[in-house]
Amino acid sequence: NKYISNASGGSTEGSLDVLVRHRYIHLVQSLIGKPCKYFLTDGSTLTGCFVTATPAPSAPDNVRNKYIIKGITETSDPKRFQLNGMAVIAFDKVVMVVCQSVQTGVHAKDEFKTDVEISRQKTKDNELVSAGSEWLFSRGGGP
Repeated sequence: NKYISNASGGSTEGSLDVLVRHRYIHLVQSLIGKPCKYFLTDGSTLTGCFVTATPAPSAPDNVRNKYIIKGITETSDPKRFQLNGMAVIAFDKVVMVVCQSVQTGVHAKDEFKTDVEISRQKTKDNELVSAGSEWLFSRGGGP
């Protein structure tokens, strides 16, 4: 398997470390712009828009291993975090980050909708609607 670390435990191009880093980058990219709640080691909480995380080991100390949060909407420590402001928080000061997807529920006609949004749509009296024959049979008209 190309994602297994080498025998000496070092990081190679095909190592498990590379796979984990790629997964982490994918996670971070999917969280950009999402509202998240941050639980800090001192017991305080903060809710704001996830902007990015900076895990780069080669970055300068003042920007390495930090969460960048903008548009703070809620905080248990208003003296430290200003509403509608921005915060830079070190990874080691955060116990947990909880993020949720936001769905407005408003779509233009024929715009993409997720399966969940489609399943929430109401039909007449919430009755099931039968599928047409074009869904059940091939073009020949039979099974």
